[in-house]
Amino acid sequence: MKVDRWLGLLRPGRTEDVPAAAPAAPAPAKLPPAPDSAVPPKLPAGKQAGTSTVLVTVLGLEGEALGNVIATVTAECRQTRTRPLFITDSQDFAQFRQAKALFEQVIDPAVCAKRDDRRDWHGYALTQYRLIGQKWKPVTTIAFGRAADPAFLEAIQAGSREKF
Repeated sequence: MKVDRWLGLLRPGRTEDVPAAAPAAPAPAKLPPAPDSAVPPKLPAGKQAGTSTVLVTVLGLEGEALGNVIATVTAECRQTRTRPLFITDSQDFAQFRQAKALFEQVIDPAVCAKRDDRRDWHGYALTQYRLIGQKWKPVTTIAFGRAADPAFLEAIQAGSREKF
């Protein structure tokens, strides 16, 4: 239909009837519901089916050294079809975001104890690492930069055995 014809029908004072709309096409037939086994399970944000997580600690790294580690590990994980999860104690996330890398920030208990020695920062950090293990269930850990406390790595292992 031409636009001019419809505009003519919309003019004020028009006394002729507006043509009726064409009948709607019948609705398409509905498919039977798929069996429950055919519906893929919903995964948490950032997770992909069939992908293992490799935990990469980059504690104390900053600047160019951190950028090189992110680039190297990301390229290697692409080849092995794994997903790197970087653990940092830095407050600068720009390089992780620029590389679109997954990361978690943890505290450095020694630094926090200098600011406030009345709290159990080591226990707090253990909880952080255990929760990271629960959430991501890493298959292995790679360390760059400052070595993580062995108790923290054990907390990750313990957390990965727990249900989230």
